[in-house]
Amino acid sequence: MEEKKYKKNFFLGVVNGILMNFVDAITGSSTVLPLYLSSITSSSILIGFGSSLYNFLWPLPQLFTAYFLEGKKRKKFLYDITAYIRFFAILFMAFLIFKNPKNILPLFLFSMFVYHISGGIAGLPFMDIVGRTIPSTKQHLFWGLRISIGGFLSILGGVLIKFILSKYNFPTNFSLLYFIASIFVGIGLYSFCLVNEPDDIERKVNRNFLKFLKNGFSTILKDKMFTTLFSLRILTGISLALEPFFMVYVVKVLNMRVEITGILISLRMAGLLISNFLWDYIQKKKSLKYLFVISSIVGSLIPIIAYLSSQKHFLIFLLFFLNGIFYSGVQVASPSLLLTISPSGKRETYIGFYNTLLSPIYLFPVINGMIIDNLSFNFAFLLSFLVSVMSFLLSLKLRKL
Repeated sequence: MEEKKYKKNFFLGVVNGILMNFVDAITGSSTVLPLYLSSITSSSILIGFGSSLYNFLWPLPQLFTAYFLEGKKRKKFLYDITAYIRFFAILFMAFLIFKNPKNILPLFLFSMFVYHISGGIAGLPFMDIVGRTIPSTKQHLFWGLRISIGGFLSILGGVLIKFILSKYNFPTNFSLLYFIASIFVGIGLYSFCLVNEPDDIERKVNRNFLKFLKNGFSTILKDKMFTTLFSLRILTGISLALEPFFMVYVVKVLNMRVEITGILISLRMAGLLISNFLWDYIQKKKSLKYLFVISSIVGSLIPIIAYLSSQKHFLIFLLFFLNGIFYSGVQVASPSLLLTISPSGKRETYIGFYNTLLSPIYLFPVINGMIIDNLSFNFAFLLSFLVSVMSFLLSLKLRKL
C-alpha cells in the first residue's frame, strides 16, 4: 500500500480510537455505566451483566463474521452499515435515560445489546483492514496512540463528568453524558468509514461452515503461540472483570461522594495515558511479551490496594491510576501480538476464532456480582489477585516478538 494511503489510514484509525476511548470514559462499562445501573437497580448481578455486555458482545459474532467475509474482496462495507446502527442506538439510550420510563432497565439493556453486537460485527473488518494496511512494526504505535491520546482527552472527560453529575439532577445528568457521547460516536465511526481499503489479494473460496470450523480449530490449535496468548487473555479478562465494581465500591461501600467519580476517571485515564509511553519503550527495547509480563504484575497489585482502601480511603486514587495502566497494557499487547502472529491469508480465521472464543469470559462480571452479593467484595479481590499471579507466570512463557 502506498505511503500516502497508509498515513491516511493510520491517522483516521487513530482519530477513531481517540474519540471512541473518550466515549468509553464518559459512558463506559467500567466507569459511568455501573454507576448509572446502580441508580436503577440494587442487584450487583444485573450491574455486572450490564457492564459485561460490551466486552461480551464485541467478540461474540466475529467467528461468524469471519466466515461471511472470508471470500470477499472488500470488507469495510460491513463496518459502514453497522456505524449507522451504533450511532442511532446510543442516541436512543440518551433519549431513554432522559424519559426514564418505569420499564427502563430492559429497554436500556436491549439498546445496549444492539449497540454492542453491531460493534462486534464491525470489529473483524476493522481489525482485518488494520492488519492489512498498518505495518506490523507500527502496530504497537497505532494501538498506543489510540489509547494514550484518547486517555488524555478522557482526563478532560473526567472533569466533564464531575461537572455534569454535580450540576444536574438524576436522570438529566446521565442523559446529558450519553447525548454528548453520541456526538463523538458519530464522528469517530465516520472517520474510519473514510479509510482506503485495498483489495484482499489472498482471498480464499468460501467453504461450508462446519468445514470452516474444523479447519480453523485445526489451524489455531497447532499454533502454540496462539494457545498461550489465548490462555493469557482469558486470565487477564478475569482480572479486568472486577473493574466495573470499583465505582460501586467507592460510592456504596466507602461512602465517598458521587462527584469524586470524575476525579477517579481522570486518574484512570492518566494511568492509561502515561503507561503508553512505557509500552512503546518496552516494545522497542525488549519485546511485546513484556507488555503482558508488566501488566500482570500491575494487575496483581490492584486487588491488594482495593482491599487496603477500606481502611485507607486515599488508596482508591492509586487503585484507579494503576487500573488505567493495567487496562492499557492488556489492550495494547493483545491485538498487537494477535496481528503479529496471524499468518497472511489466515488473519480473519485467527481474529475470528480468538475473539469469539474469548467472549464467554467477558460475562465474568456477572460471576463477580454473585460473589459480591452472596459473599463479599474481599472474596472477589482475592480471586482477582490469584488469577493475576497465574497470568504473570504464563506471560513468561510467551515467545519474544
